Parts: sequence; C-alpha cells; structure tokens
Amino acid sequence: MRKFAYLVISALTVFIVGGCGGNDPVPVPEALIQHGDAALTAGEQEMISRHNTTRSDQGVGGLTANTLLNQIAQQQANYMADIGQYQHEDAGGGHVSDRASTAGYAWVTIGENVGFNLEAQAMFDGWMNSTGHRENILDPSFDEIGIGQATRGLYQYWCVVFGAR
Repeated sequence: MRKFAYLVISALTVFIVGGCGGNDPVPVPEALIQHGDAALTAGEQEMISRHNTTRSDQGVGGLTANTLLNQIAQQQANYMADIGQYQHEDAGGGHVSDRASTAGYAWVTIGENVGFNLEAQAMFDGWMNSTGHRENILDPSFDEIGIGQATRGLYQYWCVVFGAR
C-alpha cells in the first residue's frame, strides 16, 4: 500500500514558512531569477545535513540523497521561483506523487516540503516549527531525499522531496 504524505498548509504555517499566501513579497526583474540544476550545491548538501542531524537527534535514521528526487525537487523550486509563489502544485496541476511517478521513481511513500525565505537556516527553522513539515522531516518511513533551491531576488525558494521505494 502506498502512503502519500501531502501537506495542506494552513494560513499560520504559510506565515511561518515564508510569507503570506505564498506570494513573493516584491516583484523582481526576470534577470534576478536564478534556476538551479539537479546537481547538489554546497547549500543544498548543507540542507540535507540539517535534516539528517535533526533526524539523528530524534533517533530517526538518516536520509540518502537520490538523484531522481533531486531532479524532481529542483524542477519544482525553479517553477516556484519563476512564478514568485511557493506551492505544491506544478504548472500542470500535478503534485509530488505525480511528478515522482512520471519521473520513474517507484515510490512506496512520498512527501514534500516547500517554502521560501531569505536564508536556508531560517527556512529549516520554519519547517521545524510547523507540525506538518516537521512530521515529514522526522518521518521514519522516508529514507531518501531530494533538494531543490532557486533564487528570486533576495529569496531562496526550496523544495524538499522525501521518498522511500
């Protein structure tokens, strides 16, 4: 049986994680939008370390970076930076389970955290202070992770995909 960890974000969670209503607070010229690619940057590797340190502190096994999940996460992060909003739906209305299946990731359980903030530690802290995001981070059924980050002006848009096959 497949488990789908889809997070419904409440208005309070939206505020904690990075803004109000998911909208970028300041419109920016297209030249200030920087996409990432599926290769992990030092900042993305550090975000994985934050996840694993927190999981270890809570007695939960670590997450292994997965190239396919990185691609899925990066695609969503790029999309969010393009539109200036963070959201779980992609341009076609699909969710993380759809993106993972289409990409060929044969998941048993899948989940996603998204958001934007000025810096990575603040983003992670926001997720940890949000019940649903925290549950994804500490869910022992997940053993793989993909990270995507893109920039729009001063803001970093993040997508983290959790999975298990």
